[in-house]
Amino acid sequence: MRDERVWRDLLIAYRKKHSLTQSELADRLAVSQQTVSRWESGKQFPDAETQASLRPIIGLLDLSTRESWINRVSLSAGREHLFERGWRFIANSQKILEIGGIPAAELVGHTAYEFPIFQSVLPRVDEAGLFDGQAKLVRIVAEFHFATRSAGRRIDLWPIVTCTDEILVHAIAHPFAVKRLPDTVPATTVKEIDIIRQDRAQSRTRQQGT
Repeated sequence: MRDERVWRDLLIAYRKKHSLTQSELADRLAVSQQTVSRWESGKQFPDAETQASLRPIIGLLDLSTRESWINRVSLSAGREHLFERGWRFIANSQKILEIGGIPAAELVGHTAYEFPIFQSVLPRVDEAGLFDGQAKLVRIVAEFHFATRSAGRRIDLWPIVTCTDEILVHAIAHPFAVKRLPDTVPATTVKEIDIIRQDRAQSRTRQQGT
């Protein structure tokens, strides 16, 4: 992930967590409101010296560690998950309220395989070898149908190698609208899976079904 994206997301998440305006955050960081605005819009990001001064204030760790990625995902304002091998949840972002009736705060320690909405997706994703360093990105386009609602998601998953050589998988979901099926039985329809392998060869699989 590019540094610009990391700093933008972390600054926005920190400001919202503490209910600060851009001006109030600027005062706390001893910079101008315009500077904070440029950081949050992605037009500019802190240089190395500024980053070093910001870390003690907003509590950032080295993003190459497991703990720092847990912190980064937990603070994110997007729809994000962090998994360890076996698809075990180790962090969830603020927009994730619950999965399968389990509150987000209680998801850590559970595996994605426990939830029916993931069971038709994960076997195909496992073939990509994200946790074994065989793929550098897997992109899933799927529709999730529940008893009372339907939701579309484009989910990007990529491996993160920490400073201890542990491989984690970071997932970011991008929502899109789909037509709700009336009186539907909960099901997942996988529309497309793209796998970009480490050798830069790309394979695409289109899968239909529930």
